[in-house]
Formats: sequence, structure tokens, C-alpha cells
Amino acid sequence: MPALTAADPIFQNVGQALHVAFLMQILPVTQKVSTQMLIDALRQASGKMEARIASTINMGGMSPLEFRGQCAMVTAAAQHHLMAPEFAAVRSRFGHQLTKAQGVMALAEYLQPQSGIDHNWALRALVWSHYHRGSQRSADRWSLRDIETETGVPRRRLGEALQVVRDMGNALERRAEVRLEALFARTGLTPPLAA
Repeated sequence: MPALTAADPIFQNVGQALHVAFLMQILPVTQKVSTQMLIDALRQASGKMEARIASTINMGGMSPLEFRGQCAMVTAAAQHHLMAPEFAAVRSRFGHQLTKAQGVMALAEYLQPQSGIDHNWALRALVWSHYHRGSQRSADRWSLRDIETETGVPRRRLGEALQVVRDMGNALERRAEVRLEALFARTGLTPPLAA
């Protein structure tokens, strides 16, 4: 793979841009961090981030603070250019701690009419479990049996609602990526769209 230059896009695709931008929100701000230290911090913060993903990020001569600014623009673009349910799905997928929790609560509220589940905690637990990442504590993921025990909602209904969460959450994420794709390509964050 040829070396990346300042003229090349920063990220390889919208998903990578969102993933890294949300990771940057949880890293401490410092001016003295080298590019390699920044990449190492991204790897460590994500748990199992693959080296090939980190190596495809093009910092093209940017300082760490300039790169952080680019990441802030990615999250701001998501917030301002996506519909509320799409942004909730993006925060649920890529956010950490408070950001993820806010996304989960907003997404659960949006999905409630389609889910057939009236119990708020049960639906939030389903959404949280769907968006659980392998790098998170296993105790943060609830089984259908656990949710049934806690809420009294039958497991069959929970299973049906979980399928709604999966289908609609994935569709909202795809719509968000499509909506951001042209914007990110136009601004040089990701490669130009194929003609």
C-alpha cells in the first residue's frame, strides 16, 4: 500500500470516520502527543481495534490537535445532518458511556411503538444489548431471560422486539452512512464517491 499524503482522504469510509471520531471524544486533550501515541491510544481505547484500520487513517501532517478538530467536525456533522433516529443509532453504535447511553435511550423511545414493548427498561436493555461491544464488560449485556426476570415481559415478546431493534437499528445506521457519505467525500474526509 503506497504511503498516504496530505492530499489523500483522512478516513477510508464513513464508518471508520465515525468510529475514530467518537473514540477521540474520550481521549484526553494534549498538545504533546505524537501521531504514533495517538494511534496507540485509539487502539487501546477501542479494545480490539485492528492495526490495519489504524494504519489507514491519514493524518497527513496534521498535528494531534488538528486531527482532533477533524474528528470533532465528524461528530458535529453527524449531529447536524442526520435525522434524530439516525443519530441515535450512530451514538448507540459508536458512542462511549454517556454518549452511548443517550443514544440507546433515544433509540428505544423511537422504536417503542414498533417494538410492542411498553416497559421502558426492557426495551432499553434490548437496545443496549444489541449495541454491546466485545470490549465492554459482559455484565453490561442482558440475556432475554434476565430481562424477562427483571420486567415480567415474556421472552417470546422480547425476542420479537429484539428483532425489531436489530432490523430498524441496522437500517437507521445504513441510512446515516448514506446521508453522510456524500458530505464526507465532498469535504475530503473520505474517498470520492464512484461515478
